[in-house]
Amino acid sequence: MEQKYELINSDYITIRNPITGRPVKLYRILALRDLSIRFDDTTEYVPGITSTIIPKYSIGGYIESIENLSTDDESWVGGNAKIFGGAVVTMDSLVTDDAIVYGNVVVEKTYIGGVNRTFSNDTSTNSNFRIHNSIFTDKSVVEGIGNSLIMNVVATNSALLKRNIGVLDTVITGGSFIVESTVNNSKLFNVSGIKRSTISNCNLFERFTYVDTTASDETNSSFIELNFINGK
Repeated sequence: MEQKYELINSDYITIRNPITGRPVKLYRILALRDLSIRFDDTTEYVPGITSTIIPKYSIGGYIESIENLSTDDESWVGGNAKIFGGAVVTMDSLVTDDAIVYGNVVVEKTYIGGVNRTFSNDTSTNSNFRIHNSIFTDKSVVEGIGNSLIMNVVATNSALLKRNIGVLDTVITGGSFIVESTVNNSKLFNVSGIKRSTISNCNLFERFTYVDTTASDETNSSFIELNFINGK
């Protein structure tokens, strides 16, 4: 099989690893064959992201080593994106712009762009924070711990997902944030906030706030303001 990319040993930067505090050297990458990446299943709410062609000899972003970017699929790191630590970009994913991915994170069939920071501070050897078939753009911050899973999620425009353990089939837009929560089959729009909550099968629109709340299935939608404190 034709070699996919190589590290440009003469083009590197040194940054501090936020987890260990130690300096880490990152190398630019060079595509050695054409790459084609498609996002057909995740672009309903981000119509501008459908497919990307990476021509042969394109200059990419930065990785610490070949362990950070799959060598046998169409995945790519572009722009000034930085991948290091135990992070792995694989299964036809694209991480680009000024995105940063580090820690024990596996990115699969996912687009991460904009000024995004995706990481796991969990350094245990059995930690496996997976992001699958998702899109993160603009100023998103995604933090996972342990065996967290994000699947079929679209997050844009200053979204925050923190220590998420099971965030599935969700659309998050506006100035949204989710902290230490489990979210399933939900859509969150505009200015929203969820803290330490478990929510499933919810369509939440407009402006709302959840604090220390467990929401039931089929929660009402199109709220102006919701303040459920301690599940009440």
